Amino acid sequence: MKCRICLHDSEQNTFVVREMMFGTGDEFVYFTCSHCGCLQIREYPDTIIKYYPKNYFSYLESNCNRDGLLRRNLREARFQSVMTGKGLVGRILEYCFKTPLMLECLKICEAKLDWKILDVGCGSGGFLLDLYRLGFGNLTGVDPHIERNCEPVDGIVLFKKHLADLEGKYDLIFLRDSLEHMPQQSQVFRNIRSHLKSSGLVVISIPILGYCWRRYGANWVGLDAPRHFYLHTQKSIDILCQEAGFRIIHMRFDSQTDQFIGSEQYLRGIPLFDKKSYFVNPKTSIFSQREINAFKRLAMHVNQQDNGDRIVICLATE
Repeated sequence: MKCRICLHDSEQNTFVVREMMFGTGDEFVYFTCSHCGCLQIREYPDTIIKYYPKNYFSYLESNCNRDGLLRRNLREARFQSVMTGKGLVGRILEYCFKTPLMLECLKICEAKLDWKILDVGCGSGGFLLDLYRLGFGNLTGVDPHIERNCEPVDGIVLFKKHLADLEGKYDLIFLRDSLEHMPQQSQVFRNIRSHLKSSGLVVISIPILGYCWRRYGANWVGLDAPRHFYLHTQKSIDILCQEAGFRIIHMRFDSQTDQFIGSEQYLRGIPLFDKKSYFVNPKTSIFSQREINAFKRLAMHVNQQDNGDRIVICLATE
């Protein structure tokens, strides 16, 4: 097959990958492009919707009232400190706790509370609710797999549709772990560009081929067959950005401990939602606390080496 990203018809390696999140064991063939390095599914499944059941994590119902007044106030204080550098309580929180990555992205983008913000692949809208709590009030989500259009709170609208079918332009567009689920990647980037205001910005977080892929291969949890159609390299992402007229203004590797835990489980044949899984019951999992701490240190190390298995990039138009 010809690479769908760089269109090269070059020598490729193929891999058979099992569905392991829910443990169906269904097998899918992926191939790598020897030119841009992108790992991609050979054929898009005709029945992909069955791999997004109601208990898929991003579709679990979000509750905008789940936090008490104190927690909401602390979150707002941290946000104000990150964005403006003001506020004693917020600065103390920044000193004691790691600043959430998406807060850093909002600061890099110099986001304003009146901006129109779009979340592509929004699921049940949990991230938009977090933005709502911070004071943003013009929020839109789009996801073809949610049950219906809805407005969870005033200021947030969720649409059951594809990005190409959405109208309007936005100041800031997020694709948080959603790009890898979409076919026709070049068209997705063109659609993003068409929905962006002239001075707008884009934030994308995706799994990327790095240390974990080389260590675990087809057992890498970030591969997530068949939901992830594309697993990019920096080179393949650069190709898509250049074709659509984007430039990368910020990039950060964001590998997490969970990547190592999940991959080690897959290596042992333990699905993500299995009763033996760390993510179901940490106390009865196969890992000791010493091993978990080692995974945490390893995640920090590969990020520092720009070799993590997840990357966050901010894009601006050329």
